[in-house]
Amino acid sequence: MGFLQPPFRSRESQVPVISCWENRAWERRCPVPSSLRVSPTGWVTAGGVLETSLKFHASCRHTHPGADAFLLLLENEKLAIEDIVRVSVGVHQGALDVLNHSVAPDTISEAKFSMGCVLGLLAHYGTAGVEAFTPDTIRNPQSASL
Repeated sequence: MGFLQPPFRSRESQVPVISCWENRAWERRCPVPSSLRVSPTGWVTAGGVLETSLKFHASCRHTHPGADAFLLLLENEKLAIEDIVRVSVGVHQGALDVLNHSVAPDTISEAKFSMGCVLGLLAHYGTAGVEAFTPDTIRNPQSASL
């Protein structure tokens, strides 16, 4: 049995929630953030779910709006990486404070905080998921050129 069971619906609000492993051994390995509230029966309350976000890319959350817009542009305009000359993405100051401004990140961790690297992976491989971040892919000259 894994740490988390499949999503269920909250009995109170019908909001999708995750039921926790009944013996709560997972808490020793993966503590519940203080913003989440877990009932004695192991249900994450609706308030906790509403305060939680999902990440669709394996990168800093500040890259997600730009990455999503870029993916839509690639799909709608049927663009290939060869068609792209330059990309400009506007972000708020909080994102600027966190994102890596390196043109060529050296590590996977640095790459996940690099807007250029994330967009390069999306343009070249079509994904910025976990499998897209490898030492070879983040150093690929074609995707790194963005």
